[in-house]
Amino acid sequence: IFFGSEHITHVGMALNNKEYIHSAGSPYNRVTINSFDKADAHYDERLLNIVYGLRRVIPEPARVESAV
Repeated sequence: IFFGSEHITHVGMALNNKEYIHSAGSPYNRVTINSFDKADAHYDERLLNIVYGLRRVIPEPARVESAV
């Protein structure tokens, strides 16, 4: 997950469809988990508003069709 209003200034990694981990800068200065889910206690609207883009680095595993 890339964050920034005009250019990329911050990067995070998705943990699942809602949560992501990133290094929170000042005043927090720690690694934290936030959420894109407005109902979650870790939702951060400020970060949602500056999502620059998302990209999968590791491809999804291939799905195998069952022969049964």
